[in-house]
Amino acid sequence: MSLLDLPAGIAPKFPFPAISAPEPFTIPERVYSPVPSRLRMASLTDSESSITACWFTRHHDGFVRERFFGSLTTFDSVWTVAYAVALSSDYVIEIIRSIWERRSLFDVSILGGFLRDNPLFYRRTRSKIISYWNCYYRHSFPRFTDYTGGHILNFFDECISNTQSTGSA
Repeated sequence: MSLLDLPAGIAPKFPFPAISAPEPFTIPERVYSPVPSRLRMASLTDSESSITACWFTRHHDGFVRERFFGSLTTFDSVWTVAYAVALSSDYVIEIIRSIWERRSLFDVSILGGFLRDNPLFYRRTRSKIISYWNCYYRHSFPRFTDYTGGHILNFFDECISNTQSTGSA
């Protein structure tokens, strides 16, 4: 917990809710915690490291978000999936590409179930992806279907469809 401490007077910004059994949780839009050293991160257990990495995918510095996302080795729990989905609505193209390139690390039944169980969260994510494409990347990708964020949304939708048709998650 000491790694997640915030400087006095600086709280996480604009948290948004997610639902997971057995209880709901919130994901901050941005955090301003000091970044832990690589040595400090190496001293953590696997669970502590994953929790810390998820937290820092919400950091105000895009390079920090990208670095901590890259340190996650799998997305096989609701909370790692939730943080990765939240990050998919980032405006930094390198982060969006990293998510797309690492999509094979997702447990698709957990991802599909999470998206299905959190329609407001997913609608918010979808809206942000489309808005950032329209604002920053439409000139490079005139068709949304050619934009990496569009590929991610198709992947998410396929995961929802697959979990609905199999009845899993």
